[in-house]
Amino acid sequence: MQINNHDHTVLVAKITIRMTVRDANVFVLPLIFVNQSLLTSYAKYAYEKRKKSSSWHQKSASAVALFMNYLAKRRKDFPDPVSCFRAFVDDLEFGTIDPTTENDPSGLYWLPKSIQNTNKIIGYITLFNEYNYRKAELLATETNTPLNAILLNKKRLADFAEQHINLAAWHHKYSNSFLSYTRTIDKVQINTVHSVKSEHRTQTKTKLYTFPRERIFDLLDAFNTRIKVGSFTQRYNLRDMLITILMHFGGLRVSEPFHLFVEDIMENPNHPGEALVKLYHPDSRREQLAKMGLRTRTDKRNPHSYYSGWKNQDINEVTSVKWFPVEAGQWFWDLWVLYMTQQRVEAPQDRIHPFAFTSRNGAPASYGNFQQAHKRAVERIGLIVAKERGTSPHSHRHRYGSDVWETTKDPIILQKVLRHSSPLSQYVYIHPSDETIRSELHNGFIALKEMVNERNALNLLSDSMKDISTETLSRLREH
Repeated sequence: MQINNHDHTVLVAKITIRMTVRDANVFVLPLIFVNQSLLTSYAKYAYEKRKKSSSWHQKSASAVALFMNYLAKRRKDFPDPVSCFRAFVDDLEFGTIDPTTENDPSGLYWLPKSIQNTNKIIGYITLFNEYNYRKAELLATETNTPLNAILLNKKRLADFAEQHINLAAWHHKYSNSFLSYTRTIDKVQINTVHSVKSEHRTQTKTKLYTFPRERIFDLLDAFNTRIKVGSFTQRYNLRDMLITILMHFGGLRVSEPFHLFVEDIMENPNHPGEALVKLYHPDSRREQLAKMGLRTRTDKRNPHSYYSGWKNQDINEVTSVKWFPVEAGQWFWDLWVLYMTQQRVEAPQDRIHPFAFTSRNGAPASYGNFQQAHKRAVERIGLIVAKERGTSPHSHRHRYGSDVWETTKDPIILQKVLRHSSPLSQYVYIHPSDETIRSELHNGFIALKEMVNERNALNLLSDSMKDISTETLSRLREH
């Protein structure tokens, strides 16, 4: 990201950091440059947070750079940095363009951001500011000098409603975590809130994230090569078809197929003709990869083409893909045999690796290249690539979760097949269709009618009981 403002330039660039010449630990971190000078305070901050995800680092650097740019443009308009920060939040929420004149005196031309994005930006800036404030406090104490720092977003006492929201958030975060009973509630966290946050509410629409069920085979057919005439393996990219099947009919996350080894995919001994795909935590194979001179693909020191993320799971856990429908396991196995025998490119002897999916030169397949291939395939079948249209790669996992739920209505099965540690996590994948909702409401109405009919029958029975003699009722009690 680069922001130019005549004499002021804020640049976020990814920099490779090696702490010493002989140090094997190399980190690729987004750092901030202001007028071609490195913002050293952010560089130190980014290094201390180096274990955070690459996504976190990119968003944090972009948020801080955005505020640095705002300070350069508008700091002179406010008496102190806190007032400037509050105006910054307002401009994020409502934009900087005058809706009547369509002019922007600040020259920023920002469009309004959603409450979620605004609060995320506030959060990243607040964390960086608090880090600098703590450093300044420590320096002032050690040198016995005045504190030369200011908190942009001080904490205040939470009101009754905010305390309850904080408490609910704390329980939501930790109630299903490992050894949750050992955690104690942080009263400071519950009883305080940051003074600056977005309160603006905008009406949002419910978005559909599931891939269109009726278009999946069109999409698979769209993973074609430039060869128009030839055999099946010449005309189609089997690797991208296989990865898509794993996501759509096996519920894998987008990053997970890139961690599979060749040995993880085999014919199911209990169901011949069907693929058995085992999924291992990348860290459980650290030593095995090290013997080949490789790191796990989750290591942030990896080149971009080799890196692939992973959602935290138990390192010792080994799971297998649960096909839905089960016939998908047969489709996958047929394509896998073709891929292995006719299309997969073996790794060169000097760069050998165990990964199942490879590029044209035999290197491990790139997560980014697949995303681009998926985008092109979606566009070939006439769909628009957008998360809210259910055409992103992750929408296949949403489709899988929705289909399993509509068929089983079993939260335990859904949790198992989606490999969630918490039973609360999978409900975001439940997207009942309009027809399903209509059917459920209709069934509920029928059940209600039956209950009313039963009530009428009970009333009739009660009325008839009134006609029975007292002697008969006394005999009934004896029995």
